[in-house]
Amino acid sequence: MKTHTHTQGPWCIHRAYANAQTMTVTEDDGESWDFTHTYISQGEKIIAQVQQQSKSKGWPSVESVDEMWANARLIAAAPEMLAALESLAVGLSPESVEMQRENLADLCRVCREIVESAISKAKGGDA
Repeated sequence: MKTHTHTQGPWCIHRAYANAQTMTVTEDDGESWDFTHTYISQGEKIIAQVQQQSKSKGWPSVESVDEMWANARLIAAAPEMLAALESLAVGLSPESVEMQRENLADLCRVCREIVESAISKAKGGDA
């Protein structure tokens, strides 16, 4: 298998503003709009930023704050999802299945637990 060149996990979600989820921006003409921003990091390394704004100002943005947080959770779960898929690739290889033929139910249970844990993290559950 190819060596990983991405930043290793775990990746965590952080609020961009310490005490507020949403920041209101007021322009010189008095027009204001809401801006919500979060980032995903591993330690001091920022992996990604996700934002939502109530008014399009020419920047890419998602439709809702809920969608923004869902996207952030999905991005943050990427290392665990990759690890789950790699484990499945090994666990479900013909050689592994042949060696585990007598314990196939246990192999399937372990594979399912790995997948469910990654899905739970991606959806915001405790993983």
